[in-house]
Amino acid sequence: MKKFAHKCQRIAVCFYGQYRAGDYLSAYFREMVEATGCTVDFFCSSKRIATYEFSKSAEAQGKNAAEYVDGGDLESKLWHNWQAKSVNIIPDEVDKTFAERDCPRNGIFYSMSDSIRLKTEHENANHFVYDIVVLTRYDVLLSPVNLWDYLRRWYNSIELVEFEQTMGYPLYNNWLITQPLYSKDWGTWGLQDIVLVGSSYSMDALATELQFLMYGNLEQFATKSPIAHTMCGHTSLFHAARQAGLCCTTKYPFVDIRNDSLTYDETVPKNKRKPWLEFSLLRDTWDLDKLTAEVPVNSHKAVRFYTKQWVSDRIKIKL
Repeated sequence: MKKFAHKCQRIAVCFYGQYRAGDYLSAYFREMVEATGCTVDFFCSSKRIATYEFSKSAEAQGKNAAEYVDGGDLESKLWHNWQAKSVNIIPDEVDKTFAERDCPRNGIFYSMSDSIRLKTEHENANHFVYDIVVLTRYDVLLSPVNLWDYLRRWYNSIELVEFEQTMGYPLYNNWLITQPLYSKDWGTWGLQDIVLVGSSYSMDALATELQFLMYGNLEQFATKSPIAHTMCGHTSLFHAARQAGLCCTTKYPFVDIRNDSLTYDETVPKNKRKPWLEFSLLRDTWDLDKLTAEVPVNSHKAVRFYTKQWVSDRIKIKL
């Protein structure tokens, strides 16, 4: 028995956060759309602010303080280069307010929720619901190019038994595909914020709980404990997902190379598997014109190449 009664027709990709190296990835994201056998729509929430942490290249360029890009130029790029269905540039005051309350990372949650809001408003205006929703960032290099088509085909074929074994028996389509992370700094579990995949309902519920976390830091008489400032961003995301009652996976799925399909089936031999998702991050403090000429972002070598760049650029923090 199939889990879903109809085939996947629409996928929403919600982009959040600072734009950063988005100029070098917009064309590749459009390639990903073309490689997917259904409608894929982009929703773009971003902000003028650009901050750089733990980066050798940023320090070398003196970019240790927040900078601001032109809001009109950014909005134009999101409409034209990304061909978004909906765009919002978050006011500068939002991040400034969170910084004043000593919870600057709440700005990430604000943009996550804002991007999901754009998706939901589009659904309401057009009287449909997306089958799959992806939440990700502008500076993320995802591989392979047909990543979302694997999701589409998984949605179309997943059996109810395997789905329940993987997701923990969700009752209200409240499923979330993600990857747990453990924070050595905080001694707590968190969720990967690079790529999250779920139902439209799950993303709406996640956005609602993230807003409660934010309000807990901004409102003295909040209905929930003001705990977000005591946790890293990954841990707060984990807390929000649990508070929303979402059934989260314990890892990302993999591809069974025998039939080129996405699965969580642990009976598949190890030598018959390949990763479904590989990713890296691009920094706009690198010489990206030179690097992308050397290894284009759509190259099969790109993720490994840019991961090496990231590792060599990152400043390690000694605890």
